[in-house]
Amino acid sequence: MGTTSNTVRRVLASIPPAQRALLHKRHKYPVLAFAKDAESLTPYFRAADLANKTLVDINCGFGFMTAALFAHPPGGIPPAHAVLVEQDRGLVEYVRTNPPVPNATVLEMDQMATAFHHHWMASEDAPAKVDWSRPPEETNVTAVATLGTKLGDLNWTQVPMYLFLTRTYTQRMFATPGSTNRGRLSVLTDAMVRAELLLERPEKELAFYPYLQTIDLVRIEPRETPLFKDCTLEELEFVARSLFVKKLLTSSALKTLDPTGKYLIREIPGDVLAKRTLDLTTEELVSIAEVFAKWPLKQEFHGTNLFTGAMNIG
Repeated sequence: MGTTSNTVRRVLASIPPAQRALLHKRHKYPVLAFAKDAESLTPYFRAADLANKTLVDINCGFGFMTAALFAHPPGGIPPAHAVLVEQDRGLVEYVRTNPPVPNATVLEMDQMATAFHHHWMASEDAPAKVDWSRPPEETNVTAVATLGTKLGDLNWTQVPMYLFLTRTYTQRMFATPGSTNRGRLSVLTDAMVRAELLLERPEKELAFYPYLQTIDLVRIEPRETPLFKDCTLEELEFVARSLFVKKLLTSSALKTLDPTGKYLIREIPGDVLAKRTLDLTTEELVSIAEVFAKWPLKQEFHGTNLFTGAMNIG
């Protein structure tokens, strides 16, 4: 405990007083503490994601990442505009007083809140208005989000995103079949987006305050077509969540979904039934979800449970 406290004190002591005064342990999201760390991260970003685009910096903290990407853009062409989103009042006032780039839009919002998603997705005056008619590689928006341990609304996956996430979270996000970290997070990530682990930060390096955990940098972009077609995202999430509750053979775990023991087990191939749930591939879980989606009794047995949880993956 003393070592941890001493580490925090050393980090705080090296932060300029005006910024240090704004940091507190109640921050909902990690705050990038040093501008030099942001500058060291710019080579991991793709030039095509930034050149002449709108950069949306979610949970921007002091705005260091935005400043670095405008000052040192990979490929030499900076974004055209910056939108900074922050829910901490003190940090919002700091960024408005010390804008990282000229003419930046600063929004005081919680990225998990309904108001933010309305502004982001639907509002006519949204500064980050997305042209949904363009294919993913031509979208006019790229987002950077410091999230820590939550992906939030998966509707974000309609634009390329760079995410700062804790190591324990990325281990679950990239877990492959057979891994003990395998769960609905890795399944939904794989089904919805193409994800790439860009940088695994060295152990015990504290770049974000007040997190005393290793933070990784991840890039995700939307799949042109999700891996599921004949079920909804909510149904896939429900199936994955239900099957991973216990590490059983799939044939046994299906009873969680189909208490009658008659429908699903008859419709799913025997080689899939013989696997442990942890060993199922994303494609196999999708196939189970698509069978489940056609089951006439799903609503009778599961009701509103089918429509909760999919859009806030933690």
